[in-house]
Amino acid sequence: MRMRTVVLTGGTSGVGYGVAQGLQAQEHRVVALVRSLERGRALLPGATLVECDLSSQASVATAAEEILRTEEHIDVLVGCAGVVPWKRATSVDGFELTWATNILGHVRLTDLLRPRLIGSAPSRVVMISGNAHRKGTIHWDDLQLTRSYSAIRAGTQAALAKIMWTFWLARELEGTGVTANTFCPGFVRSGLTRGFPWWLRPLVGLGHLVAQTPAEGARTPLWLATDPAHAQTTGGFFRHLAPRDTSAESLDPKAQARLAEEIARMLTPEAPPVSP
Repeated sequence: MRMRTVVLTGGTSGVGYGVAQGLQAQEHRVVALVRSLERGRALLPGATLVECDLSSQASVATAAEEILRTEEHIDVLVGCAGVVPWKRATSVDGFELTWATNILGHVRLTDLLRPRLIGSAPSRVVMISGNAHRKGTIHWDDLQLTRSYSAIRAGTQAALAKIMWTFWLARELEGTGVTANTFCPGFVRSGLTRGFPWWLRPLVGLGHLVAQTPAEGARTPLWLATDPAHAQTTGGFFRHLAPRDTSAESLDPKAQARLAEEIARMLTPEAPPVSP
């Protein structure tokens, strides 16, 4: 298998860290977007690091510009970064932080890198989502959850939105040689719950005793990103190295297109900040 250049988000924690380790073990080239260059250097020696705050549209644009300037080819884009604040918070652009990071950041990064991905075809986009999408819904009248926020509501909506957008993207990329798939890593030890209140930390600690390691959680995204058998696989949701069904809401093409339009509107410079 030839060496690939893989752009990766979330590579310093959880599933993303397992993916980075697995890619490097297979001798692929990792270009990791990291919030902290110091942490990135400590955890990802040998990777090319690009500083980026995915919740900031300007930061994503700057990071993408750097990647396009330095990388002639991008074979795979793997999105593993994510946040789920216990209390509602907003990004520098005024968007709810879970939505800004998990959805808007990854969508804008993909949009900006899309020409290079197409030019490098056959290439792949692999995005994290999760089985939690089955408990989520898209709050069309309040995507930013200004009226009724909870970490569960924000996390499940984002997981569902990531699946819907990835399915839409797969259709958009038909004929370009770029595939798009999404995956559930299962329950993996990570820092995703670091901001949860003190009284939940014992439960989180107990959960981590039975959770998968980052390397175990990385098996499915690594499989989707590198296995030659998936050169043409697109528009799927995978868990434990197998395709899985998704919720009825996630499969509605009209809803997928509507979501893509809503996201595009938010990503335009004219889009006003959303009041907290």
